[in-house]
Amino acid sequence: MLRVIPSMLSLDRSAGAALAAVLLAPLLSAQTPRVIYTAPGDGPGDQLGFATASCGDIDGDGHPDLIVGAPFADDLAPDAGTARILGRNGQVLLTLRGDQADDHFGSSVAGLGDVDGDGVPDVIVGAPHADHGGTDSGRARVFSGRDGRVLFTIDGAPGDECGYAVGAAGDLDRDGHADFIVGFHLADTPGIDAGRARVYSGRDGSILFDLVGAVAGDHFGAWVGEVGDVNADGWTDFAVGAPWADVGFIKSGSLYVYSGRDGSVLHLLHGEGGGHEFGVPFAKCGDIDGDGHADLLVGEPEHKLNGDDAGAVKLFSGRTGALLLRLHGFAPYQYFGLALSAGDLDADGVPDLIVGAFLEATGAPKGGAVHVYSGATFAPMFSVYGTTSIEELGRSVAFAGDLDGDGIGDLAVGIPRLDLGGTDAGGVRTYSGVPAAPATFVYGTGCPAAQPFALSFSGQPRAGQPFQIHLANGPTAVPVAMLALALRDHPPIDLTPVGMTGCSLYQPLDLLIPLTLTGGSGTLPLQAPFLGAASGLQLFLQGIGWDPGINPLGVVTTNGGRIVVAR
Repeated sequence: MLRVIPSMLSLDRSAGAALAAVLLAPLLSAQTPRVIYTAPGDGPGDQLGFATASCGDIDGDGHPDLIVGAPFADDLAPDAGTARILGRNGQVLLTLRGDQADDHFGSSVAGLGDVDGDGVPDVIVGAPHADHGGTDSGRARVFSGRDGRVLFTIDGAPGDECGYAVGAAGDLDRDGHADFIVGFHLADTPGIDAGRARVYSGRDGSILFDLVGAVAGDHFGAWVGEVGDVNADGWTDFAVGAPWADVGFIKSGSLYVYSGRDGSVLHLLHGEGGGHEFGVPFAKCGDIDGDGHADLLVGEPEHKLNGDDAGAVKLFSGRTGALLLRLHGFAPYQYFGLALSAGDLDADGVPDLIVGAFLEATGAPKGGAVHVYSGATFAPMFSVYGTTSIEELGRSVAFAGDLDGDGIGDLAVGIPRLDLGGTDAGGVRTYSGVPAAPATFVYGTGCPAAQPFALSFSGQPRAGQPFQIHLANGPTAVPVAMLALALRDHPPIDLTPVGMTGCSLYQPLDLLIPLTLTGGSGTLPLQAPFLGAASGLQLFLQGIGWDPGINPLGVVTTNGGRIVVAR
């Protein structure tokens, strides 16, 4: 629908409020990452924070909660393991426990959504060294978020290490119950350690999809989980990592992306070097490039460009499978990309990329680090570091949702060798998100090139600071131009087919602001009321004018522009 806002050459309080209402902008407060809470492990050697995941609002207080694994906890027996569900302030809501010594329950955890239909989100926990089906058969259990009772138990065969990876699958069979996926990365079908992954119904535990590795040694199922709607067919899709697959190189690794509708392979992606172990982990990251398809964030933690096991992370288009972004660790044995997550940490409407490097030495030897990159610009947003030797901060990471209620998504970081509760008791630390820094950018060229119609900015897009949008060198015979405005960047639309050779429409015509021109130029001032309300948003703009006879449509356009608004 085309929406036109009346002339805003002098933007007063009421006009600013109207535009802010259209944009539905959140209010932001924090300017730098701050610690919300640190929850330590109970006792020496627990390694709480080895695995971390968001699990929805378990206690019904309106804020998301976390599930955190401590696979070496001794609650019931040595190294039986535990998993805790933590509330918004780090308080323990539920403690779940392994059954026997050396189960390593809590090595993998995930929030599933509502499996049993009681209105409360449920969780899954893996215990890859449980022996219920034979030595290291492994076990995965689904627990009620309401009261901790066991909903489903999945056991492997001897040596399978069932539960080494567990994940959500969405409601694939459309029965109103969240489904789940379990990895058996050392299963021996079709060959030794080829691996297996199974998707189970949340209603009755029946197998919806049974998938196996291609050949012996692939370790297919070492990471599993949903990835969003990759092919835009209305179904949640899922993926399985096979880090020891030998496509092109020994242990280069592969990632299989499957349709949630029918289990067909949507993409098969591979690592680019021997021993890179591509595909473990990966993370659901949403639609980063704005094309309507969920994209794919994949780790390659033993990538060797900048040293042995420095690591790398790659972002792929969900629509085409093309590589959109590559990030690299900068030092040997950093393991950049061994932990991944994504979510909007600056309230700009675009998911940001969260990368753990649990042995990075920037803050302390093997202290670890987590690096956050803007999903809109791919620029670094902030980093947090372990400050004590061998803390291993960043062994697990999770987008936590808005824990503190400030309108910005927050970050959870596992620190499995934190010593607050005793040597290697571990812990989890949560950090607030940060608003986007104020900035302006221009890109592309006007159309046609012979008409230098140009978009520019002056001032700072921050509340209380003067800021203006300028159009200059436009058609002198037409007194009004339009600013096309959008909240998400879009691929340029080539206007050559309609007679405008070499021209692009950078923004869709869904919101137009009339702007009066004098001699081909005009200025739109944005005052403090609007900038304060719109804080945290990115706005994408392009000017459009009319010059009859210059081309078949009589249209000229400016270059594109982007505004990052901040308080």
